Amino acid sequence: MRQDKNRFILALILAAFGCDSTPEVAIDTPAPADTVAEAVPITLTATDNDSVTFVELWVDGDSTGLTDDSEPFSFRWNTVDYGNISAHNLVAYAVDIDGNRGKSDTVTITVDNRQSYPEPKSVDSTAFMNGRYTLNWVLAADNDFASYRIEKSDDPKMAEAQVITTFENRNTITFTDSNMDPLQHHYYRVVVIDTLGFESPGLFTVRTSIHHLFLLMSPLSPTTMTP
Repeated sequence: MRQDKNRFILALILAAFGCDSTPEVAIDTPAPADTVAEAVPITLTATDNDSVTFVELWVDGDSTGLTDDSEPFSFRWNTVDYGNISAHNLVAYAVDIDGNRGKSDTVTITVDNRQSYPEPKSVDSTAFMNGRYTLNWVLAADNDFASYRIEKSDDPKMAEAQVITTFENRNTITFTDSNMDPLQHHYYRVVVIDTLGFESPGLFTVRTSIHHLFLLMSPLSPTTMTP
């Protein structure tokens, strides 16, 4: 009898102090059905009877690896890997000091990155002298510019393109290739990359075996290239 009374008292204590309560968490922004792009600010509210240790963002059933351990809870979700336009499900989890885990309602949003790519830049002039080939292109004007990547291939579709070099200085708008065979076709391309990782390839430039220069329109539209 005494043992049952003790168990009852313990149950009352646990109920009163909520030792095993699950944290409550909700995504505040973005709102359901919102359309977002590029780096998305996500804010949420998480509460617990004790304290919330951290919150974590999941997208489409997978962890993004984004966590926050202090209020106000927020993330900056980079959508560069989620395509040009697509729907995605956001869920937030909150974990308290006892290891209890709470889950938010699902927020479904649309990612539309069709206007997120930097302006592509193509080679606008070239020169061949003393076995070296020099490319020049127009300065990138994007505010979130990160780098130029110079690619080279023996294939007109830039298959298996070799990255020759990259430049993080916006004002670097020329490159000289001294490692080339003047008797072979070489295809070159300038790719503009922004700070979020969005990439835009320019037009192809071709150096022919008879030293004649001409431009080819690229069959590729700007796409995200994952390292």
